[in-house]
Amino acid sequence: MADPLQLDGESSNSLLWRSAGHAAEWLTSGLNLPVELRLTQNRVSRLSVRFKSNRICVRMREEFLHATPAFWRTLKKFLADRTRLAWSALCREMNAFPLPAPPTLPRKPFLPLQPKGDFHDLTPILKEINDSWSWTTPSPCITWGPHRRKVRATQTIHFAAYHAEFHLIRIHPILDDPRIPNGFLSFLVFHERLHAELGREQIGCRFFHHSPRFRMRESEFPNAAHWRDFSRSLIPLLLAPRVETRSSLPPHIPPP
Repeated sequence: MADPLQLDGESSNSLLWRSAGHAAEWLTSGLNLPVELRLTQNRVSRLSVRFKSNRICVRMREEFLHATPAFWRTLKKFLADRTRLAWSALCREMNAFPLPAPPTLPRKPFLPLQPKGDFHDLTPILKEINDSWSWTTPSPCITWGPHRRKVRATQTIHFAAYHAEFHLIRIHPILDDPRIPNGFLSFLVFHERLHAELGREQIGCRFFHHSPRFRMRESEFPNAAHWRDFSRSLIPLLLAPRVETRSSLPPHIPPP
């Protein structure tokens, strides 16, 4: 097929693909296997490639349809060569192509904030974390999450979360229990404080919330490995069936 790339205009990012199928047809030309191209809005993996016995599966952000001719030629070269050197060149082309910032969806703010629970006060815990380590970003706010009377069946549970749009750390209210040690809550707050400090990190073509640099910083917390094991031992107990609510912990939890 005719090459639709503007070979004489490298500075232009105009790319006359009629559709993903049109781009896939161009990528397939000259290869031994057909290319299956799917467009996504994945914010973690900008592009992924899987080589199968009967086809090559490419998934990419839809914005790449408007990437530079150099990007598309580099992608095609990687599909043909399948070498680490070709992949590195493709990553450089991807990183040079700016993607639009993800839209910030309107969300109901967590107001009023409730850092003081029935058994644990999160404010001094956060203050101790801020005072004991060096940070380059302002301290986020902190609160216990809301109690819910009914909980849908789920396969996982999030003990804590950092909400960048509100610069807020939220801790699951089920942990406001006298049997939960302060050290575990401090570890959770430290973990989320790191998210506020480091954000997500790009490595190659992917974005990581828990990058190697994040894990290295997390390991600075005293007994970090012990508290990670403690959290894993809690999860199956918290996911056990309840009569009405998960507003309280099961009768038996592992010792800290």
